[in-house]
Amino acid sequence: MSVETSPSVEDVLPFLSHASGTDIGMRREENQDSFGVLQLDQCHFYVVADGMGGVKGGAVASKLAIEVFSKCLEGVAVPSPESLSEALREANRQIFDRGNTEPSLAGMGTTFVGIAFFEQKMILMNVGDSRVYRVREGQISQLTQDHTLIHELIMSGAISPEQAEDHPVAHMLTRSLGPTPAVEPDCWFSPDGPACGDRYLLCSDGLYNLVSDDEIATLLIENSLEQAVEKSIQLANERGGTDNITVITLEVGEDFPVAPGSFEVPEVDSESDTLELDANEFNGVNGHVNGTAFSDDEPQSSPLISGAVSIDDIDVADRESEEDPEEVEEENDKGRYNPNWKALAGIFVAAACLVIGAAYVQQGLRQPQQAQQRVTQVPQAQQELKAPAFRGEEVSPPKPDFASAEIDSSPSQSEDPVIVSEEPSPEPILEEEAEETEETVSVVPVSEDVESELVSRRKHLTILAEELRHQVSSFDQPLSGSVGSILTESSNTIKVLEDKLIELRAEVDVATRKLAVWYGRRKRIESIDPVNLAAEVAVVSESVRQSKGAFEKATWDYLKAAETLRYNPTDSEQKQLVVELTQKRKELQQQLVLDVREAIDQEVGVADHRITELALERDKLEEQLVRARQRLDYAKVLMHGDSEQKEAKKMELSSELEIVEAELSQLQEIRTIPSAE
Repeated sequence: MSVETSPSVEDVLPFLSHASGTDIGMRREENQDSFGVLQLDQCHFYVVADGMGGVKGGAVASKLAIEVFSKCLEGVAVPSPESLSEALREANRQIFDRGNTEPSLAGMGTTFVGIAFFEQKMILMNVGDSRVYRVREGQISQLTQDHTLIHELIMSGAISPEQAEDHPVAHMLTRSLGPTPAVEPDCWFSPDGPACGDRYLLCSDGLYNLVSDDEIATLLIENSLEQAVEKSIQLANERGGTDNITVITLEVGEDFPVAPGSFEVPEVDSESDTLELDANEFNGVNGHVNGTAFSDDEPQSSPLISGAVSIDDIDVADRESEEDPEEVEEENDKGRYNPNWKALAGIFVAAACLVIGAAYVQQGLRQPQQAQQRVTQVPQAQQELKAPAFRGEEVSPPKPDFASAEIDSSPSQSEDPVIVSEEPSPEPILEEEAEETEETVSVVPVSEDVESELVSRRKHLTILAEELRHQVSSFDQPLSGSVGSILTESSNTIKVLEDKLIELRAEVDVATRKLAVWYGRRKRIESIDPVNLAAEVAVVSESVRQSKGAFEKATWDYLKAAETLRYNPTDSEQKQLVVELTQKRKELQQQLVLDVREAIDQEVGVADHRITELALERDKLEEQLVRARQRLDYAKVLMHGDSEQKEAKKMELSSELEIVEAELSQLQEIRTIPSAE
């Protein structure tokens, strides 16, 4: 990691100071991030680029982006959003062309985020999901918006921010420099900055994926710029360092004459949204990138860019890094990823809601009038709750630590070595019967799906508890020959599950790309005539294919009739025919538009549903993998561990058994009746 600082000169520039640093992280073998600090006489630029694509493509793309951007600014006196956008478009063209001419760099791309300071103004630039934050008067704000599919799904209302957590398409970019021949950057004047005392932070996603916004604010407020860079990178690495980490921190001095809340919005051209400034005010170029100074008195070579090559073969369209099955438990330990909880969330949510209700009644924690009721009413939304949903209907209960619990919502398809026997569902207890029972019982109307999940969950916990009891007691008994078979079976199971996970992740990738394609068409339909998309959509939609054919035939008939009328304009019958064909064509066009929109929405829904199914299946396999590894670890300790290791493992299993028994006890106290639908 490198950290550097420097002062600046003129208008806002003398009041600026910065620090910067980049780090490879703990999981990557090369650094594909780059950053740049370009200090011209009348403007300073601070930029971060996060590369992606191929063995070395990401590093090449991020470095090239900053080099081209810097070169484009050599003839720019004072920047405008349009001039900066054009510089980024040129960077995009050169990265795209380089990827097309060199097979090893095919598909490479990079994010790009930056701030330009000049006079008493600043311009923000963004393509991708690197970010700019500002801390002002103790409050942090994210000044850029991520160009990711998940962000657009949130903004469109398709999902909520809560549902976006751990979503399979969380890191899929909708915009970046390089993968496509054209891109539209976000470049705009800040309406409320800079101001005295402001602190800014630019970073790649390697930081904010592991360090929260509030933590970033605290680091900026409580430390110097250099310390904020060092400590933020250190904190991200302590939490796994799953990606390269690049950070630039900036500060506007307290003596800067503009205070928060005293801004004048720059006058902009309504057509181009660019600020008109006098180019004669420019007095030459004098700057540096990452500490390398240059001026117009000496040859302009490509500035030194921090960053290197990565061996991670990251596809441009999908920023979600592949997880090594060996690292699942490690991620879980760091609190970033909990396969057990994710897998349990969909299946256990209904049971947990009911358990909480029953527990509140039993413990008298509700209001007096509620505690007297033997029948717990649930909202209609919960009555209609369906078992596991990756996004949407869940009401998240407090997260219990089911570190070893194993999902078996579909026993016939489970890959877990434990075989679950079928048991008849318990007879529902009616409200009148519940009132006659001496013990307090929560009687809740639920759907058949929820009832089935409750039954399956009870069966699973019963078997799991029995297995844990056997494992705990085995430490007090002579070593059994079955331990060797557990070692063999667990090792084989782990291999099978790991292979299945690899295949499943490939399916998730394909489904994610399909969703991106259809979601892109949904976005395009907002800016172009849906008829222009008909040919693409007709490939998968019979209704669109038929509507398209009918519309094209009507268009052809109209053109022939109009041409005939042109040579005989007094023919009243021909005039009437043209009017009728015009109306018919208009009606068929409207129908085609409706069919195109409906087909696109349907395909988005199908793709999203498929991702949900695959994600649930993936989570189930990952949970089974964790359980298989736990069995293997138990067998190894039992066979080869010393007394201290055996005692520690016994206590661990005993604690796990207590949790499972507590949940099972609560589930067994719940009585359900089918909901009236």
